[in-house]
Amino acid sequence: MIRVLEGQDFATPQDFVEALNKARLANRKQWIFYIGQVAGHEVQIKTFDIGDLQILRVDGRDFRNKEYGMNVGQWKAEIVERIELACR
Repeated sequence: MIRVLEGQDFATPQDFVEALNKARLANRKQWIFYIGQVAGHEVQIKTFDIGDLQILRVDGRDFRNKEYGMNVGQWKAEIVERIELACR
């Protein structure tokens, strides 16, 4: 498992997903992990490429997705949607 975007915090979920996708592309077919601040909330993500979003927590609240084999658009939308939901 590779920790990505270490020490980086993000102002918006969209900025975060853009950076996370770049990190995913740089580490294809590997587990990547992020822990940090997004829009002022603590976010933890563990994902294997886009196929398995195993951990998605915002402020300790679990938003794990039960779907496997998402396409890139679904993967990005799922992460943004869950972070925005937790920020309300």
